[in-house]
Amino acid sequence: MNSSKNKLPTRKKSLPPPNSSDFKLPKIAKTEMPKDFKIRTQPLYSLPEEVLKLPDPNKKKKTRVIKEASVKKSNVMHSYTAMRKAREEFRVKLMSLICQENEGGDQDIPSGEEKNMMRYYYYLNYGVDTVHVAPLDNKMILKVHNLIPVKLKKWRDILLTCTDDMREDFMMSMKKAIVDFVLKDPNTEEAVDEEETPLKAELAKKDDAWRYRYIVAKKFLGKNLHSANPCIAQVLQIWCKQFLYV
Repeated sequence: MNSSKNKLPTRKKSLPPPNSSDFKLPKIAKTEMPKDFKIRTQPLYSLPEEVLKLPDPNKKKKTRVIKEASVKKSNVMHSYTAMRKAREEFRVKLMSLICQENEGGDQDIPSGEEKNMMRYYYYLNYGVDTVHVAPLDNKMILKVHNLIPVKLKKWRDILLTCTDDMREDFMMSMKKAIVDFVLKDPNTEEAVDEEETPLKAELAKKDDAWRYRYIVAKKFLGKNLHSANPCIAQVLQIWCKQFLYV
């Protein structure tokens, strides 16, 4: 009895901790989401895509180039239109000044025809604007200088003087062409100067229905018909025979 009381209480053996296999949960059917299903969250505030997109570094340069090209094109068109208008005004003024008729008697000095001629040469020298007229090309001047012998090129001052005279003659020819373009109509033919000869005096008494055609044909033959020396044909024949394959 005493012995049982004196026995100390013993500690029970510890059990192992529970494992996942000890807990059996019910199986849940597997659900799959569709492939095209995406969760999209819409932000509360978003900037436009044009603002968020980085600017193209070349865009500003391209815009500036396009603007400059448009401005240049408009300036060119404006200057071309103004130039055409100025030329038309110049032509009208020149026509009105040169072609005006002077009323006066036969005893006027100078006469009306002489005044028109003086006015014509005045506008050749002072009245024609040559800003838009191209000067004599330097290539043509060099070609002319190449035709001059070397021994004559030592007179440099005279050579420069002759070159300046050549430039002035070219500019005067250009002015004359401008004035003639204003005054003359290229579609009209010049009047044929008739020479007084005994044959013409005899023909004047007869029917002159064919006279104008005769004069025109004579003028055409005088300009286009040339008499050639027979020696030229022989020289050409010798040239073709001896130097054909040179």
